[in-house]
Amino acid sequence: MKGQKLEDKDLEDKLHEFIKINYPDIDDYEYNISPDNETIRIIFKHDFSDSDKILKNIEEIDTLLNTKFISIESINGVTTFIHKFNTP
Repeated sequence: MKGQKLEDKDLEDKLHEFIKINYPDIDDYEYNISPDNETIRIIFKHDFSDSDKILKNIEEIDTLLNTKFISIESINGVTTFIHKFNTP
């Protein structure tokens, strides 16, 4: 089962704009939120090679989405970033 989507459309738009600006060669990605609303998975059909840029962008995504980075999975050209939402 696919997870939920971001409830805040403005936040979804900001995520899209962030990806568009930082990775203009990527036009196909998806994200989903776990059924328990604890994590978000951002999935790209792309191999990322610039580790310095990725580390910087992970911090920016954490700030944008109010999350904490958990891990990266990369299998056969599909890369998934997993972040956990910060709870009050």
